[in-house]
Amino acid sequence: MPDSNSSNFGFVHESGEVVPERQALFTQEFATGYWKIYSYVMTLVVNRHDVDDVMQDVAVIQNYN
Repeated sequence: MPDSNSSNFGFVHESGEVVPERQALFTQEFATGYWKIYSYVMTLVVNRHDVDDVMQDVAVIQNYN
């Protein structure tokens, strides 16, 4: 029996068997989340003004602390 404290990301059955449908859903959701984060970061990189705004916000936060 698998360790009850281990993370199985929801696609491993209690018996330890991988459930292909759940694994496919996890992979799809992970890829979607990764793509959203990647797209946001690339938008910041391409749009220099946004990067400057973000860096100013970071500087304000650092000075506040």
